[in-house]
Amino acid sequence: MLIGGSVNITYEAVGRILEPQHSNAEGMVLFAIIGVAVNGYAARKLSSGKTRNKWVVFWHLLEDIGWGGVLVVAIVLLFKDIHYLDPAPSTWRK
Repeated sequence: MLIGGSVNITYEAVGRILEPQHSNAEGMVLFAIIGVAVNGYAARKLSSGKTRNKWVVFWHLLEDIGWGGVLVVAIVLLFKDIHYLDPAPSTWRK
């Protein structure tokens, strides 16, 4: 499932890079803020974990900076209409 999803996301992202489309920057900002908040809250709750599993999940949440990237791109898109910025991070994430 992960491989299929990754292939589909990459395929769609490359298609949007080749034929750029307008993005909803306001919606991206809201969605990214929610993502950063949820990941941050979960990482904070797990940061005091005593088991190895809790530490592994904590570090995984901490390294998932994709939401931060989406937030940065969305803020840039609010001020500049650079169409290829929206799909670009999808091609180099994970």
